[in-house]
Amino acid sequence: MIGVDRQVRQAAIVHLQGDAETSRITLDVQGRTIRGSFVVSRPQAYRIEAATEDGSPLEEHRYTIDVQRNQPPSVALEEAPPVLEMNPIAELETRVRVHDEFGISRFGIVYWVNADDPKTLILRDTSGAATPIREVSETTNLLLEELALDQHDSVTYYAFAEDNTPGRPQRTETDPHFLDIRPFRRVYLPGGQCNGG
Repeated sequence: MIGVDRQVRQAAIVHLQGDAETSRITLDVQGRTIRGSFVVSRPQAYRIEAATEDGSPLEEHRYTIDVQRNQPPSVALEEAPPVLEMNPIAELETRVRVHDEFGISRFGIVYWVNADDPKTLILRDTSGAATPIREVSETTNLLLEELALDQHDSVTYYAFAEDNTPGRPQRTETDPHFLDIRPFRRVYLPGGQCNGG
């Protein structure tokens, strides 16, 4: 929407390549207000042409639009060392922070034990939200006791985030983190001395 300082009879957006006109879109004129829209998919230049009720042209100005490609979301596992040791019934607390300029559709954690199939824990699914969520963090606990682990097991996990790009969400994943399972307690006893017979 554009406001002008006098009554306008007609107006148009003129797309330019260099100084040459490539296309023209007629705008809706209502008194001193001009409305219109067009799809921007690449950098382009344009000008707005308008004429008053008596046919006098308004001063023209040239405008340039720069287009920035939609970047994938950012995701981080906060305060999580890349390698950790825990006992088999501990709780692994993870905090995931995500950000995207146009909105997050969902994010979570993928984990697996040894060479088992990965499992996905969705922390939040905002794909149906009326207002896009651009930045959010979530804390969750992974209950190791439920995985029936022992000291020979290891757990690998990473966080992921998907944006709300229509038709093909972009996905970002963190580097994998590793959790080694250790026994509850290691007790070392001095060796006994054997007496010969």
